[in-house]
Amino acid sequence: GCANMWTEDSTEDDVGAKVYPRFLALIQQLWHGRRESASYVDKLTTEAAQRHCLKGGPLSDFGFTCGRFELRSAGRLPVWLGATVQSSLRPFGDKFSLEMALDGDAETTSWFVSPAAESILEVTFQGTKWLTEFAVVTGSQDRPGDQFDSAELWVNQWHPNATSWKRKWTRVATFADGTAKADVEKLKQGPVAAIAVLVKEKQTKWVAIPEIL
Repeated sequence: GCANMWTEDSTEDDVGAKVYPRFLALIQQLWHGRRESASYVDKLTTEAAQRHCLKGGPLSDFGFTCGRFELRSAGRLPVWLGATVQSSLRPFGDKFSLEMALDGDAETTSWFVSPAAESILEVTFQGTKWLTEFAVVTGSQDRPGDQFDSAELWVNQWHPNATSWKRKWTRVATFADGTAKADVEKLKQGPVAAIAVLVKEKQTKWVAIPEIL
């Protein structure tokens, strides 16, 4: 199962770079003769990769290059400050929560396990915002196939009527090839209080969301 997860969206040349640090971590764990939590294995994986990325380390012998290991610490983009998030989708772990799609960093990714039908991702602004455009793109550089197969993009807007304003949900896009770009004309109808992604059909493959832009 793990081998399939690491390789299903990889070219043959990329498989080694993904499996190698995990292989080293498992060896280290077995050497210690300990049964540890998933977080401990993840820690070993990172430590092993860091050591082998040192100057003169063996990764260069395989023709691999090293990425970074630390997540961006600056937090959310200004547009998302103060917003609340909720999701009925299950992230792979804390490092892959919906927050990772709000930080403006393409190298961090939200990653969700096999979405069920009627699952929802929702971001509610503190107040309202006029949005001229925005899009949700699924599939990451490492896992381009992890996309929504059947999902819709919605906004909760204030709409004027004869005497006041009324909030209502409006569908502004349907995902196609993993991307949903909001209809600009619909965004002009009123300020946005919240945005949401609604999953229409259950899918077995996972979903990666690098950023909501």
